Amino acid sequence: RLRYDADIIYTSTGPILIAVNPFKSMPLYSDEVMEIYRLQGEQGLGNSTNPTPFKRRTNVYLMHRQKQLENPQQKLPPHVYQIADDAYRTMLRGLENQFLVNNQGRRSLDEFVPMPTNQSILVSGESGAGKTVTTKIVLNYFAMLSRQAIEESTSSSFISTHSKDDDVTVEQQVL
Repeated sequence: RLRYDADIIYTSTGPILIAVNPFKSMPLYSDEVMEIYRLQGEQGLGNSTNPTPFKRRTNVYLMHRQKQLENPQQKLPPHVYQIADDAYRTMLRGLENQFLVNNQGRRSLDEFVPMPTNQSILVSGESGAGKTVTTKIVLNYFAMLSRQAIEESTSSSFISTHSKDDDVTVEQQVL
């Protein structure tokens, strides 16, 4: 009851995120919040399993964390964006590991045939718990990461060996 009254709708236990439907609009899903969690993921600070005192885990705290993100020792409170980011980065690490293992003695990226490194996000709950909304939030985050990756790939020499026709974003795949 205290968490609900304080608008703390997310808590985590390991890789599991537990959410309570707040039944109201909350400022937790803006582009700025997405960017905060993306930056945290890039710094390798995902999967927030650290015990954080209850009084510090408020939405006001989350909104002010963007200014403090330069300190890589502090993690953000649990959020659905964090779960999505962790899955995305784990998938990328799997592809990188495959490339490193399979590229022994080869220099060309063209010879590399990536195998899928699957990740799953299970969204469950009772009727009206917000499963569809949560899934839309996760897909929106993946779309943002996909747009970011495409923007970075146009300036990256590593990926520039592929044609633009080979790049398909998550948004395009979903549509």
